[in-house]
Amino acid sequence: IPRERRYISRKELHKLSTEILKSHKTYFPYPMCNRWGINPNDLQTGVCCEKCEMFGMVKRKNGWNCIRCGHVDRLVHEKAIREWFVLIGDTINNRQCRKFLHINSHHVASRLLQSMDLIRTGTSQSKIEYKWKW
Repeated sequence: IPRERRYISRKELHKLSTEILKSHKTYFPYPMCNRWGINPNDLQTGVCCEKCEMFGMVKRKNGWNCIRCGHVDRLVHEKAIREWFVLIGDTINNRQCRKFLHINSHHVASRLLQSMDLIRTGTSQSKIEYKWKW
């Protein structure tokens, strides 16, 4: 059966493209725990060794030391903190950082957060939060 080809006119195409542009929304899937219904307490925390992929690197003066393979990395905490923003929340404070990275020192956590290019908000010491620059 012969069919007649029907094409969209320029006017209809322009109208369609305008509607598509108006309805566009940026896809932002973070934090993923909220989106997927994952309890953040179920996540394995700590700093992961990039060499042997074991969690539990320990912060020492020379950097992060892997207790399994002995690998040392000075900046591996940055990856872990970025994972926080992707998985858990859009802000992090000192207490959350210490718990997530398994470190005890308030001062070490503060230095680690300040060393990254994060947006710092808050006025008093107990209310300071850091935000990732997407």
